[in-house]
Amino acid sequence: MKELKNMIQELVNNISENRIQNFIRSKNSAYKEVTEDYSYKLTDDRFSDLKKLGYIDYADSDSLLVFSCKYNDDLSSRSSKKMQFEIAKNLLKEDFKDGAVFVFYDNAGRFRFSFIRKNYGDKEQKFTPWKRYTYFVDKTNQTNKTFKDCIGNASFTSLEKIQEGFSLEPLSIEFFDKYKEIYGKFVGYITGKYYKKKSSKNWEEVDYADHEPDFIQFKREFNSNNKQVRDYVKKLLARLVFLKFIEKKGWLGVIEETKEIEPNFLENVFKNSSYQDDFLDKVLEEVIFESLNNPIGNTNKCEGLKKYYFPYLNGGLFEKDELDKQSIRFPKGYFEELFAFFNQYNFTIDENDPNDAEVSVDPEMLGHIFENLLEDNKDKGAFYTPKEIVHYMCQESLIEYLCTSLNFDTDNEKDLITELVKTKEINKDLKGNLIEVEKALEKVKICDPAIGSGAFPMGLLQEIFTIKQSIYYNRHNTLDNFPAGEEKLKIIQNNIYGVDIEQGAVDIARLRFWLSLVVEETKATPLPNLDYKIMCGNSLISRYPLDMPLKNVFDQYNKGKKPEEKLSLRKYKDLVNSYTDTHLGKDVFKAMIEQIKTTFKTSLKNKDIIDRQKKEAIVFDYEKLDLLGTRKADIDKAGYKKAKLELQKLIQAEEDVKNNKIYENSFEWRFEFPDLLDEEGNFQGFNIVIGNPPYLRIQGIRDNNILLADAICKQYSAATGSFDLYAIFTEMAIKIIKSEGIVNYIMPIKWTNSAFGLGLREIISKNNSAYKIINFGAYQVFNASTYTGIQFFKHNTNDLEYYELDRSLCSNYELGNYLGSLSKEIAVNISSSKLNSNPWVLTTGLKGDILSKIDRNQRKIKDVFEKIFQGLATSKDDVYFLYDCRIENEFVIGFSKYENKEIVIEREFVKPLLKGEDVHRYDELKANKYVIFPYKILNNKATLYTEKEIHYLYPKAYEYLKTCEDTLRNREKGRLKDDEYWYRYIYPKNLISFDYEKLVAPDISLGGNFAYDEKGKYYHTTTIYGYIKKEGVKESYKFWMALLNSKLCWFYLLNTGTTLANGYFRFKPDYINPFPIPNCIDNESKIIFLVDEIQKQKKIDNTYDTSELENEIDRMVYELYDLNEDEIAIVEGRV
Repeated sequence: MKELKNMIQELVNNISENRIQNFIRSKNSAYKEVTEDYSYKLTDDRFSDLKKLGYIDYADSDSLLVFSCKYNDDLSSRSSKKMQFEIAKNLLKEDFKDGAVFVFYDNAGRFRFSFIRKNYGDKEQKFTPWKRYTYFVDKTNQTNKTFKDCIGNASFTSLEKIQEGFSLEPLSIEFFDKYKEIYGKFVGYITGKYYKKKSSKNWEEVDYADHEPDFIQFKREFNSNNKQVRDYVKKLLARLVFLKFIEKKGWLGVIEETKEIEPNFLENVFKNSSYQDDFLDKVLEEVIFESLNNPIGNTNKCEGLKKYYFPYLNGGLFEKDELDKQSIRFPKGYFEELFAFFNQYNFTIDENDPNDAEVSVDPEMLGHIFENLLEDNKDKGAFYTPKEIVHYMCQESLIEYLCTSLNFDTDNEKDLITELVKTKEINKDLKGNLIEVEKALEKVKICDPAIGSGAFPMGLLQEIFTIKQSIYYNRHNTLDNFPAGEEKLKIIQNNIYGVDIEQGAVDIARLRFWLSLVVEETKATPLPNLDYKIMCGNSLISRYPLDMPLKNVFDQYNKGKKPEEKLSLRKYKDLVNSYTDTHLGKDVFKAMIEQIKTTFKTSLKNKDIIDRQKKEAIVFDYEKLDLLGTRKADIDKAGYKKAKLELQKLIQAEEDVKNNKIYENSFEWRFEFPDLLDEEGNFQGFNIVIGNPPYLRIQGIRDNNILLADAICKQYSAATGSFDLYAIFTEMAIKIIKSEGIVNYIMPIKWTNSAFGLGLREIISKNNSAYKIINFGAYQVFNASTYTGIQFFKHNTNDLEYYELDRSLCSNYELGNYLGSLSKEIAVNISSSKLNSNPWVLTTGLKGDILSKIDRNQRKIKDVFEKIFQGLATSKDDVYFLYDCRIENEFVIGFSKYENKEIVIEREFVKPLLKGEDVHRYDELKANKYVIFPYKILNNKATLYTEKEIHYLYPKAYEYLKTCEDTLRNREKGRLKDDEYWYRYIYPKNLISFDYEKLVAPDISLGGNFAYDEKGKYYHTTTIYGYIKKEGVKESYKFWMALLNSKLCWFYLLNTGTTLANGYFRFKPDYINPFPIPNCIDNESKIIFLVDEIQKQKKIDNTYDTSELENEIDRMVYELYDLNEDEIAIVEGRV
């Protein structure tokens, strides 16, 4: 191991062909040296000495080739990257090999150590891109720690193993974990709390045991607000990471007198500073707020900064907010640790993508940090999206847009665009359309309405940019004069839009776009203002609808104004576009823009007032007396009632706006992005709406902000049932796209078959908008969510293109390969006519045929059961539930978890209780648990005992309840504090249902677990459903138990409902009610005979193996549905 480390260090210290060969041989003894000179293939004078050094043949027919090439200029992590990639790909294409190590080096000993591969995944992909993974090694100004650690540990036993050695994931995890630890120290210094890692994915906030926080700062600067502290530290560290990136660019550490660049600027300034104990206020804030944010330069530098030149960079990241005006002092050891940590890693300002990644800390890491660091992100339903998914979604959205814009309808035409987007290679048949492609790219309007850290718009920026780059290269055979910075700025200015409710997300997203520009500039250039491109606001809430007329807004405003004071839509557009590049006097520009937006709001608000006044006049006309003393209201009562109701709604709406802060951060799509308006002021919409919308149930919103929840419910038709926020984002996206636009979200697919998805299904069905769904099933894309999928929506589609993940995956990398392998040939096309407001049945291939066959039966489970009900909801189970009970005479003795001891209760005051774990398929029901039941059932009605009755009739129960009284009164935030029936259940549902004959089954189960409560003896918790038959249903409970326990029923539920993690299923009525039942059941008696036999054997020995008897029942059920042997094999998972 020591010898290998020395060999790697020699490679770093003095790169050479011989040392490359020694290193590869040390990793695999099967390496064979060759010497083949390919320099004659080079067409660029900057490259020479292109040689094949050797190869490794693997047993699976793969081979690894090893090449080296000299770069006759100063090599950096970015210099001639595309040309290096082209050299490598061309050589591998000629050699018909799929993998190689390429080492490009310069005279100074810097080198790029790249692994290049064409990876097909599990199957040949139609357009398979080459993929490159690279370490950049520079012995002069970085530690090269990542290269030495990762390449030293890498195995060279196969192409897959080599690729693992170039994985970004270990670096990302290592960097993030240490970053979060340091972040926690900064936060904890003020709050007294820090983050401790519980597991590989989970952290918890705990108190410092040996640290006294600076409570003076905490109370004075932060009003004792923990979240304010966290937000402050996040922004501080984000700024420092940004400085580290521009330090890498060579824009920091420039000595003014010599123009030389001093490496590790931040660390050196800190080491040499006399203000280490007050480094933030005295030094860092001067760098951030004065030196980098001053267009005329900072002439008042502190002592440690005087020798340096600082460029003016502009950008909101360097503008002070309220908290920045405070005086915050951190111990010097915190900054020592932070800068030492930064210097362990190689920073690159290039955004990595799955096809070309440098193993280093890139700007995407900022997104990873932001999405994972916010401890309340999951409360907001926000999750970090893996780059493989972002990459796929961005490319697919762009392919759809370009095909639509160019009117490419045939498969051949679409293949030309797919090849361009996926591989960045230009087919000869597309060359005649390149001008149209460029025009389309210039016009595309892209929005992420929940932008988070900006992953999706950044992905599309990179896609559009690299396509433009490829077109330029195709025409000129070089990129020497390609205006990279100018092109990226144009894309940001013309094509990209984003909104987020979190200012922190907006800050990070803007930062990433700034870095994408920095990477292309050769000298320090002021960054554009992105205030009106990536905006902070609640994208779901708008005061004004998209079709609200704007035509007369400026006419009203301009009355009586001087010509120079007059405003217009054109002036609004020009101001916003000019503001992007305004650096001096930008506050004046911003004030004018905000004045115009206020004009919009005032004008539209005045229209509301006029509408209300008109309604008031109508109501007055109804109520006034005519000459005969009669009122129109008495004659036309219906009209009067309608007019009063309409007036009341308008008055209420005005009051809501006045009194309600709901619109304070509303986002007005109607006019916030003026480029989306035509010359008449009509909203035109976006071509692409893309993103990962929040996953958050309405209950979570309602608990924190009831006004917001009510506003969402009023504005959106998708707000049905216990809806999830992503359904609302989908409806909103469909509203803001153009007629030919595309929506592309990654989100749960539960809306397709759940009750809460009714509203969204109605919207999608009405517009025929379901275009494509890729269902990931049980694969966890996000830590906390399964059964997500990529979902595309377009207006007026004929069929839904449906895919379902059909294999086990170990990583997001494998998921990326799976996505790359998808093609229409393997999709299931589901007609739009089948996608109505009812739950959708989404499945693939033969499974779909079987489901269709089952669905021919018109009778459903909902026609069988009168009631499917959940059990008791006490709101304090540890008081009401008794465990390990035994009966002694007229009493039940059981263990109370609340009292942590056995108690005695009158037998008549309790009921035998089942929990989920007590119910198993066909088993005889037994219970050693009881529930305290303070109700009497009389005349089919549940009535509470009075407190006096309990005291007199059940003194032991009363004594126990009194000991629990304070706790019971304080349930649900003190809801029963003044209630005379303080011992009641807060949710007394279904109390009379338990005493009936019924089936019972766990709410969550792996397979059917139905059992039979023949005498209606058992009560149960909310983790169990009870099933009571309708009168007139002739089949017995035993038959229904057998059917619901059958493999066929389980197959149907798995393919029509929503499965949980590890294959479990929720037996909710919405999922089980649609199960079809044959009209003719001619083998009921045979099935009942088998059920009796199973129950008899289980009663004797509940461990008895009844699988053969159950298989016989399954065969009889298959006969009922007329399934053949091939279909049965699919149902049972044998094929």
